[in-house]
Amino acid sequence: MDEIIPDSTLKDLGADSLDELEIIIELEQKLDIILPDDIQPEVQTIGNLCKFIEKRFES
Repeated sequence: MDEIIPDSTLKDLGADSLDELEIIIELEQKLDIILPDDIQPEVQTIGNLCKFIEKRFES
């Protein structure tokens, strides 16, 4: 995949389940937020992940 688009999945970008977990942890640290442990099924695409995080900042 040459381009990251909202419909891209982390798997499309070459991430395995461990990579996905590491990305979630890194986002929590960089953005100073806490994401639920069961977030992975909800954020299958980059667009869904962005929307989920945006909602966290709205609260």
